[in-house]
Amino acid sequence: MSCLRHTGVIVACVAMFTAAHAHTTNYPKRLTAEITPDRVRLAVAYDLDGDEAGQALRDRFDADHDGQIDQDEAELARKFVADDLRRTLYLAFGAQRPVLTLTSVSDRGIEGAVKSRTHTQFEFVFEAVAPSTPAFDVSIGDEVNEGLGVVPVQVSVAGLRLVDGTLRGTGSAAAQLTDLSKPAYLLRGHVLTLKLKQN
Repeated sequence: MSCLRHTGVIVACVAMFTAAHAHTTNYPKRLTAEITPDRVRLAVAYDLDGDEAGQALRDRFDADHDGQIDQDEAELARKFVADDLRRTLYLAFGAQRPVLTLTSVSDRGIEGAVKSRTHTQFEFVFEAVAPSTPAFDVSIGDEVNEGLGVVPVQVSVAGLRLVDGTLRGTGSAAAQLTDLSKPAYLLRGHVLTLKLKQN
């Protein structure tokens, strides 16, 4: 049975094939958060490298079994992966969970031959409307983590200043974050919380 025959598409593939793409990046999933007074833009970069992982994804969506992923099949694959990645993201303003809207999709290696050895990459950009207040808290996390070990998140702010930053994780002491020029590293159950105030 293909590793993609269930809704945990990324869970199975990454668990099986992380070693295959470790040479490409130490972090198969990476988050970039751009925060402004009116919105949060959250970009998720996701790499599937190695023959098996990319081929398993393409095989799952080769509906006509012709050995090729056409444009329509690729679009279904993009939607499926985007929905699965959105499911694991955690974004909150205080206690409020905003709607995450998919605004951009880019990829490499999904269309073409199912048996291609091409490195498959995705980037999905989600956006959420920020609270209409001069100061707010924003929390970012990866709820499932999907066996990836560590998910780095790089945060940038514009029109806001950082009042306080805290990285909290289950069973570990909270760590203060004062320098947004460096990424924070999310383990499973970790949440990065930033207190922000308009300039």
